[in-house]
Amino acid sequence: MISVIVCTRDRAAALRQSLERLQQLRLPPGQAAECLVVDNGSRDDTVQAARDGWHAAWPLRLVSEPQPGQARARNTGLRHAAGEVIAFCDDDVHVEPSWLEQLCEPLLAGTADATAGNIRLPGERVRPWMDAHLRALFCSAERMTDPPDQLVGASMAFHRRVLERVPRFDQNLGPGASGFFDDTLFSRQLIAAGYRLKFVETALGVHVFDASRLSRAALKVLARRHAQSQAYVDYHWAHAAIRHGRLRTWRASLRLLTWLARHPLTTRCDGMAPEEFRRRHLLHYRQEFLALRATPRRYARHGLEAPQ
Repeated sequence: MISVIVCTRDRAAALRQSLERLQQLRLPPGQAAECLVVDNGSRDDTVQAARDGWHAAWPLRLVSEPQPGQARARNTGLRHAAGEVIAFCDDDVHVEPSWLEQLCEPLLAGTADATAGNIRLPGERVRPWMDAHLRALFCSAERMTDPPDQLVGASMAFHRRVLERVPRFDQNLGPGASGFFDDTLFSRQLIAAGYRLKFVETALGVHVFDASRLSRAALKVLARRHAQSQAYVDYHWAHAAIRHGRLRTWRASLRLLTWLARHPLTTRCDGMAPEEFRRRHLLHYRQEFLALRATPRRYARHGLEAPQ
């Protein structure tokens, strides 16, 4: 049995399109499947979209997690999933018919414990100012290696046996909490536990994210939240330390202000230059790390159990 989990909140239209693609999936030979839609406290017609939009031969189950947070929704999905293999797909990812078959093949063959799918961005979402790093923040897998150093929650799968050592996602991370890194930390914990990760290039999906996420205002939020999530993992899980933290934070602020002063037109344009994004990210990272230094660490170094 394979469980495909889709976590969603207030994106009924996107969910309908995603479910249309999931119904076209070819199942691995000899395998049954189920689709779990985890409604994460939606206030739109998400529930109706899930109920009315599924006509596949394999069943869909609707699960409720009213408390917001993607990691919390993922954990709820894990508790309800019946499959020995568990796959995650975002509600704005359009998968190819062979996606599940390809993603699960190494897991069913026993040659991997977790797999990362190949995510592409639609051409209409790619902007000239986006470098490979920025595209990766929108889930592009173009820089993914094999074996990968992390999974991307928009398209990933793993065998249930990994939950014996890494039982859940950290609910302080991900959308609805810090913003990012719930899948990143889970991946690092799998690697620390000795599990084998594999990038499956043929497991194709397209991330059709909302174009509003490319606005300058949205990218400022992206830089801040991604940096804060990274600082959380580095401080709490990796037990990183930064010497002369206040001085380095001051320098990061000065470098950002200097760059903006030298590029005054950038604030009048949509999007964001990669260099500005990097400087904003570094400043927010330093600021968050300074704040975290006053708090006790949530993990033993490279610990496998996420805090409740």
